[in-house]
Amino acid sequence: MSDQPIKTLQLTKKSSLITRLRLSFVLLGFLSVFISGGMQLYISWQEHLKQLELRQEAKAQAAATSINAYLDDLQRKISYLARVRGLVDMDANVQQQLLEGLIRHNDAYEYAEIIDANGNTITSISPYGSIVLDPTVRTAAFNRAFRQKEEYIGSVKLDPDRDRPMTVIAVPIRDNQDQVAGILLTQVNLAFLWFFVTRTEVGETGYVYIIDQQRNLVAKTGINAEYFKAQAAIEETLFEKIRTSLRSPDVINRVYRGLYNQRVLGQSHLIATTQWYLVVELPIQEVYQPIRYLAWVGSLILLAITLIAGMIGFLLARSIVQPLGKLTEAAIALSQGNFDTIVQIKARNELGLLANTFNSMTHQVKELLSIAETERESAEVALVNFKKAQAQLMQSEKMSSLGQLVAGVAHEINNPVNFIYGNLVHAEEYTDELLILINLYQTHYPDPHPEVREKMEEMDLDFLSQDLPKMLDSMKVGANRIRDIVLSLRNFSRLDEADLKKANLHEGIENTLMILNNRLKAKADRPAIDVIKDYGDLPLIECYAGQINQVFMNFLANAIDAIEERNQGLTLEAMKAEPHQIMITTKLTDPDTVQIVITDTGKGMDDATLRKLFTPFFTTKPVGKGTGLGLSISYQIVVDKHGGQLDVTSELGQGTTFMVTLPIALAPQPANLRES
Repeated sequence: MSDQPIKTLQLTKKSSLITRLRLSFVLLGFLSVFISGGMQLYISWQEHLKQLELRQEAKAQAAATSINAYLDDLQRKISYLARVRGLVDMDANVQQQLLEGLIRHNDAYEYAEIIDANGNTITSISPYGSIVLDPTVRTAAFNRAFRQKEEYIGSVKLDPDRDRPMTVIAVPIRDNQDQVAGILLTQVNLAFLWFFVTRTEVGETGYVYIIDQQRNLVAKTGINAEYFKAQAAIEETLFEKIRTSLRSPDVINRVYRGLYNQRVLGQSHLIATTQWYLVVELPIQEVYQPIRYLAWVGSLILLAITLIAGMIGFLLARSIVQPLGKLTEAAIALSQGNFDTIVQIKARNELGLLANTFNSMTHQVKELLSIAETERESAEVALVNFKKAQAQLMQSEKMSSLGQLVAGVAHEINNPVNFIYGNLVHAEEYTDELLILINLYQTHYPDPHPEVREKMEEMDLDFLSQDLPKMLDSMKVGANRIRDIVLSLRNFSRLDEADLKKANLHEGIENTLMILNNRLKAKADRPAIDVIKDYGDLPLIECYAGQINQVFMNFLANAIDAIEERNQGLTLEAMKAEPHQIMITTKLTDPDTVQIVITDTGKGMDDATLRKLFTPFFTTKPVGKGTGLGLSISYQIVVDKHGGQLDVTSELGQGTTFMVTLPIALAPQPANLRES
C-alpha cells in the first residue's frame, strides 16, 4: 500500500459548483422563454396577418358587391324604360313624364334624354336645369348603344361645373318591329359611392378608395362628396400594385406604398359592372402594432424570468454548496486524523441527513479506534465487537433514515397545507363580508345602473352568492383530507399516535358527497346522479374517522363508476330512461352496532367477480383507471381495524349493495394488531 500523500484538488471560481448552478438556471430560463416566446410570437404574427387579410378581403368584397348591385339596379331601371315599344315615336309629353318618373326613382340620375337614330335629342330632362354633355362622351355612348346594340356604362368624368365624378349609362330603344330606333342615355352622379366607402371600416387608420381603369380617383374615405374635388390620376406604379394584389394570393404582393405614400397592407376587389377597383388599405404601422405589443410584453417576461431564474439559482446553489463545503472541510479534517470533527448542518433534508450520518459515523469510528487502541491484546474480541457494532450501526442508520425521510416528507407537505387551511378561514370571512356588502347594496340601491344590472345577470350573482361559500367549504374539506394523509405518514414514521375518537358518520358521508359532488352533477354525455338519503338516528361511534371516510369514498366512487359503465353505448335519451340513483341508508341495528347501506343502480357484478371483490389488486376497470386496492383496503379498515362486518350483494344488470356494520365502541385490540 502506497504512503504517498494524496493531492488536494484546488477549486477555481469558474469550476465551482455554485457558479455552474447559477449560470445553468439563468441560461435554462432564458433559453426556454426565448425559444417558446419566439415561436409563439411567429405563430401569432402569421395568424394575425392571415386574419387581417381575410377581414380586409371580406370588407372589400362586401363593399364592391354592394356598389355593383347599386349600379346594376340603376342600369336595370333604364333598361326597363328602354324596353317600352315605340318609345322614340311617343308623344313628347309622355316621354317627358316617363323620364321624370325615372329621375324621381333615384336622385343619382342627374340627366336623361331620348336620342333618335340620327343622334338628335328628342326629349331631355334634368332637375339641375340645362346640362350639356361632353360630345365625346355622347358620341361614344351613341356608338355603343345604337350601332353595336349594347348596353353601355361610360368611364368616369368630372362635371366641369360642380367638379363631381359622373358617368353615363346608355341602352338601345327598339321599335315595334324590334329594330333599334334610338337610345336612352342618362348621366349618373357617383356621389352614392361615398355611402359605401364611408361605412366600410378598416381599423383605426385604414381607408377605402375607388379608382377606374384610367387611374382616376373616383371616391375615398375621409372626404365627403360635397367637398370632393378633381383628383389627379394615381401613379402607374400604385395602379400596378393594386392590380397585382387582386390577382396574387401571396401576402407579400399586398404590401406596398399606398395612396398617401406610406407602406400599407392593401386588398382590392373588382366592381364587375364598371371594371373599377375598390381598394382597402391599412397602414403597416397599425398592422405591426399588436405584434410590437406582444414583443414588448415578451421581452418583459423574458427579463423577469431570467432575473427570477438567477435568484432561484443563487439561493438554491447557496443552499446546496454551503452544506457541501462544510462536509468537504470535515472530510478533509477526518482524513488528517481529526476525529473530533462535527458537521453543523440543521437543514431538514438529504444534506441534513447526510451530516447526521457523517457525525454518527465519525463518532462510531472514533469509538472503534479507541477500543482497538485500548484492547489491542484482545484483537479477536475487538474484531467481533467491531462487526457487531457495524451491523447494529447499519440497521440503526437504515431505520433512522427511513423514519426521518417519511417524517420529512410529511413535514414538507404539512407546511403548505397549513398555510392554505389557515388562509381559507380568512378567505371565508372576507367572502361573507363581501356578500353582506352586496346584499346591503341591493337593499338600499334596488335599481342599479343598467351596465351593473347587465353584469349581474351575466355573472349570475345570486348563484355565485350561494355557490362561493360551498366552494370554500369544499376546499376546507380537501385541505383536511390532505392533513389526514399527512397524519398517516406521521403515524408511519411513529412521530404521532393514531386518532381514535367519537365521530358523526352522517357528517363523514356528507363530506364525502361534497367532494364527489362534481361527479354527481349532470354532464353533457349523461344525466345527473341522484343521491337518496335515508338517515336514521345514529349516536356518535368510536372509530378512526379518516379511515371510515376513506371507506365511504371508495364505495361511492365505485357506485358512480358502475353507473357510468352501465351507460356506455347508450344515447342520452336512453340514459334518461334508466334510473341514476345512489341510495344511502343508515340505522341502529341494535344498541351496540350501526349499519350503513349504500346501493347503486349500476351495471352490477356476476358471481365470479363477487368472489374476487376484496382480493388485492383485482379490478375490472381499464388499465390506468383502477389499482384494485380500494375495496381491499376498505375491508381491512372495516373488519380488521374496527371489528365490523362488510357484506356485498349484486346482480348483473340490477346494481350493487354494500352493507357496513360497525360497533358503536371499539373493543380493546391485541398489541400485535395495534402495532400493524
